[in-house]
Amino acid sequence: MIEDSGQAYWDDLAAYALGALDPERRREIETRLESDPELRAELEEMQEIAASLALLVPSQEPPRSLKSRLLQRFEMELQARRTVAAPVPMPRESAWAKFRRRALTPRVAYVAPAMVMVAIAASAVSVFAFNSLVDRRIEAIQDQMQTAEKTAESTPGGVTAANLQEAETKLDQKTASRVEEAEAKLDEKTASRVEEVKAELDQKTSSRLAEAQAELESLKKTVNIQTKLMQVLNREGAASTWLAGQDEAANATAVLAANRSGEPAYLWVNGLPTPPDGKQYQLWLYYQGRIWSPGTFTVEPADGSAWVELYLPLAVTYPVYAAVTVEPQGGSQRPTGPNVLTSRR
Repeated sequence: MIEDSGQAYWDDLAAYALGALDPERRREIETRLESDPELRAELEEMQEIAASLALLVPSQEPPRSLKSRLLQRFEMELQARRTVAAPVPMPRESAWAKFRRRALTPRVAYVAPAMVMVAIAASAVSVFAFNSLVDRRIEAIQDQMQTAEKTAESTPGGVTAANLQEAETKLDQKTASRVEEAEAKLDEKTASRVEEVKAELDQKTSSRLAEAQAELESLKKTVNIQTKLMQVLNREGAASTWLAGQDEAANATAVLAANRSGEPAYLWVNGLPTPPDGKQYQLWLYYQGRIWSPGTFTVEPADGSAWVELYLPLAVTYPVYAAVTVEPQGGSQRPTGPNVLTSRR
């Protein structure tokens, strides 16, 4: 709200903005402006309006004959001044006539036209300068508009709503394409990882299954051998000789089962190390002061087991003393290598 005590300042504010106040009143308003922010704000708006008024004045070009007329009037004024200033012999006058002539001489008539012409010339120059300034402003705006139009024309299709819509559509398509690519890569990577995990699981399962099958086969083999061994030992007149491991084969065991009926005998070995290259195991029997070998054999690398079918002479007395030695391939006539199994005493 505008206070009544400052209404007089608000009334003269427009005249102040246009520079139409006398110096004393102008100083009063300037003093008031220092302590009244609302008055200063109103003055700024009025000054902007006053500045924009200049742009509302229509552009007027001075007449081409103005310059020649001004020069002609200046020449006439100069001639008049020279004529008045030239000394002219005058007849002697009385004091009254001289006073009357001086009082009635139209000196102002020569000065006034000059002032009027100067004012007209200044106004014309001001109008011409103002119009030139406005023309330059208009030309600058037109240049900016032309530059903007050229920029729009240089852009394919110009900057229009259709172009913006097309750009948005392309951006959406590109974004959707990138999203699809990322999803495809993720799916591919996930599928690949699933396949890898599945392959690892299958491999581990297969390995464990193979191990289990090997253990099962070994167990079946052991059960089968034990079954056969029990069958042999259950026969009439059957006898068995147990052998224990020696030195490096300390954990090995063996049993020789046979009978007196002349049926095959069987040697079951377990836990015997694999013989060196070019070597094999050979069984020796000691009876009646003689040494005799029923044959050679080898063991399974996995568990060091062997199931050997033997044919012994009928004259062998059971139980007999038996031993197993390491011999060259094909066997030896007499024991040459170290004992790995010997009969328990």
